[in-house]
Amino acid sequence: MGIAALGTDPIDLLVFETGERHVVTLEDLMKSINGIESPSMRLAVIGFDFTEEARIRIRSLGGRIFAEQNVWD
Repeated sequence: MGIAALGTDPIDLLVFETGERHVVTLEDLMKSINGIESPSMRLAVIGFDFTEEARIRIRSLGGRIFAEQNVWD
């Protein structure tokens, strides 16, 4: 599944650095989400990898995960 699978409606897109093989934690995620002024109902996140806690939170928000390390989400 690629980004095109998200459709044409507006989304909030969070992109985390992938070059350093950083695993995004729940704390990283929440800092970024809290920085969104007026969040939409759709979320997509891109990064190298995400902790299980971060993945659970993203899914609870109805978000999509695009991880370099785990491409099956």
